[in-house]
Amino acid sequence: MQKRPFFSTLVCLTSPLQLRKDAAELIIESSRLGLPLFIESGPMCGGTSPATLASTLIMANTELLSSFVLAKAVNPAVPLIYASWARILDMKKAACSHGGPEFPLLRIGTTQMAKYYGLPSGGGGILADTKSIDVQLGMEKLGTGLLPALAETNMISGMGLFADENAISLETLIIDHEVTGWIRRASRGIEVTDETTDLSVFKEVGPGGDFISLDHTLENFKKEMWIPKIMDRGFLALDKDPEETTMRKRARKYFGKIMEKYSPPELPEDIDSKLDEIINK
Repeated sequence: MQKRPFFSTLVCLTSPLQLRKDAAELIIESSRLGLPLFIESGPMCGGTSPATLASTLIMANTELLSSFVLAKAVNPAVPLIYASWARILDMKKAACSHGGPEFPLLRIGTTQMAKYYGLPSGGGGILADTKSIDVQLGMEKLGTGLLPALAETNMISGMGLFADENAISLETLIIDHEVTGWIRRASRGIEVTDETTDLSVFKEVGPGGDFISLDHTLENFKKEMWIPKIMDRGFLALDKDPEETTMRKRARKYFGKIMEKYSPPELPEDIDSKLDEIINK
């Protein structure tokens, strides 16, 4: 577990400037075992932190550093992940907002702070405030996922969640998979090499030709182009019944297609009795 940890202990800090007893105990015990700690500060700008984003970043950093001092005092070698769910309090609705532009902007700030300290970064992303699987969902999911990705946040969490993290659905999880594919392609940028700027293809086609039948196209289109799974592309033809072809329904259909091929991992036949034995101890 110490040499090749496959999970980290997630610790949620309490703003403003508190370290609860249960959080402190979790940090201490995980540090003793040498398990990675994913510690996150989630101040709410205008509510549990100052109304400016910069001051909220200062407070989140203070809360995180104090918890890191505790962890390192117990075990100087314990791995730490600098994470945050810093967000805003919507002053019109008196509600926490995860879908507005401030949320990913705060992720950029905390990611830059993590880089400053030489630590891996994490936090919320691909999140939405909307209570429905609708146009707003796509807008918020892309915005809250793309900015942290461009900032190179190491661990972005939020797949499948919406309604301020109070709801989750399989359709949303599929849509989020599509969103992350879009983000990954954008994050890769444009590769400029001798191979990707080969001028011989222009000579081969010449004026007025097309490139669709070239070997060059066959060899490169999958590497260069992102192919969506559920987004609607194709010829211009408006749906006669848009409600029957919504992205949510396409996501549900695609999920069924995936599950037809899915084979769950096999567990030992005596696993139930072994688990009962452990629990009873």
